[in-house]
Amino acid sequence: GDDLLPWLEARGRGYGIGEGRQLQRLASDAARLLRRFWASELFGKMDGAERRLHEVPYQRTTVGGSDDWGTIDALYRHGGTWTIVEFKTDYLRESWLGRGADRRDHSGRRLRGYVQQTRRYVATVTDLLGERPAALLCLLNYDDAQREFTPDALEALLR
Repeated sequence: GDDLLPWLEARGRGYGIGEGRQLQRLASDAARLLRRFWASELFGKMDGAERRLHEVPYQRTTVGGSDDWGTIDALYRHGGTWTIVEFKTDYLRESWLGRGADRRDHSGRRLRGYVQQTRRYVATVTDLLGERPAALLCLLNYDDAQREFTPDALEALLR
């Protein structure tokens, strides 16, 4: 509604961003991404989910004995299936990926890290719930659109 931009600006100030253009741009960009998400099929699925959890913290010891911890952006159950959603707000262009892209490019390394992160979340949820969840990386700012990828599909784009 009409109170979205003032609310986003207040959140930005809460994170230490001062007044002025930077704060207005932050609020405007966030509003654009939120509105895009709210219009998506994924939002509809999550909104109608049987169960939905946000910002799910976890800590576990892996099979190799190392500690792993983090926060899963969203975990929801729809149609009897659990799904992890990892949201990313980075601006990405499809042309930066794949065979034509420089494999040392920062965005490719970042996306590979996101794939690994999401796979750790899948392992964690599988351990905790005893069933393997589906997983999506929701790129909110991909070529000025929203795109969702499974970890495998995104990894294939990076080859």
